[in-house]
Amino acid sequence: MANTADKLTKLIFNRAGFGRYMSREETVEHLNPLIEQHMRLNLAYRDVTQRITRPSVAERLRGFRKVAEMDTGKLMEQVFSCGGTAYNGTALEPDDVHLGDTDDEMLFNLHDQEQALHDAFKEEAENNHHQVRSDAMLNLVVTNSEARLHFLEQQTRGKQRPSSRTNA
Repeated sequence: MANTADKLTKLIFNRAGFGRYMSREETVEHLNPLIEQHMRLNLAYRDVTQRITRPSVAERLRGFRKVAEMDTGKLMEQVFSCGGTAYNGTALEPDDVHLGDTDDEMLFNLHDQEQALHDAFKEEAENNHHQVRSDAMLNLVVTNSEARLHFLEQQTRGKQRPSSRTNA
């Protein structure tokens, strides 16, 4: 309940102009590294969906990937609306992402990347952004990440984490 009250207080104070909030430029500076991290995660989902041997899991991950890619696009639009230039991912090479060779290895590594993204966005959502829609977008990304994390936790629950880790 306190979390809801905190969010309501934050919204009221920001709308009324009280308190410190980020400038548009600061919002751009904060969002671009998160966009890059999100794009890396999207590539990880691409890698896993192309190589995992369980069709039902691959199909579910493809659906999650579509939502994640839409979230990335919305974040980029937010940067543009703040007058900035969004990170575009041209330096990322899809073939550089390899999350492992077995289904379990890929799913555990994907979970790790998803958890890192979730934590980064949750932390960023605590900041007071200039535009309320930036805060709303960050909270949406956190919610979508939580859905993916829940699924990945179900897929890895009760399994032994493979010992080797690969690049991501």
